Amino acid sequence: MLMEETDRLCTLDEAAEVLRVSKETIRRWDRTGKIHCIRLPNGYRRVPASEISRITKGVKKQDGVERGKET
Repeated sequence: MLMEETDRLCTLDEAAEVLRVSKETIRRWDRTGKIHCIRLPNGYRRVPASEISRITKGVKKQDGVERGKET
């Protein structure tokens, strides 16, 4: 899958906050293929904004709160 030129790359902190999971969860998802991260030359991961959007699509409201989306 090719990343669009305009696709913003988010840090693990940013992605974890939006998805309401830990950074370790994002690392695990990357290892298992649930999310596609970009690896920088220094080994750090970046999460394309399109991947965050893909994960949050279809997230249903639970207890009146939209899970995985900023308010």
